[in-house]
Amino acid sequence: FHTVQNHLLQDKEYRESVPFPLALDDVMQRLRSDLYTGLSEVTGDIERVFQNDLGFYPHDSEEYKNAYRSLEFLASTYASLSHPIEPHPLKVPVSYAETEYFF
Repeated sequence: FHTVQNHLLQDKEYRESVPFPLALDDVMQRLRSDLYTGLSEVTGDIERVFQNDLGFYPHDSEEYKNAYRSLEFLASTYASLSHPIEPHPLKVPVSYAETEYFF
């Protein structure tokens, strides 16, 4: 999955249509380099990767569905934490048809 994400960052159409292109590999690199100052920054970037997919891929594509399921998983995980991650609340689209960016 992350290799596909990195490949997309090189795609001109992707770069032009996604306001803030980001891949999971970028998140990993930032973690390894200690560039994040808090957990909310990490989770915000992870969410951005999946939100970008929702905005780029057609609604009926596997990539879109995978991104949607990933955001649902993150939202349910955040909800189950005893210490919520603040101040970056995750917003999952109500349906597969909803495609605007939520960050």
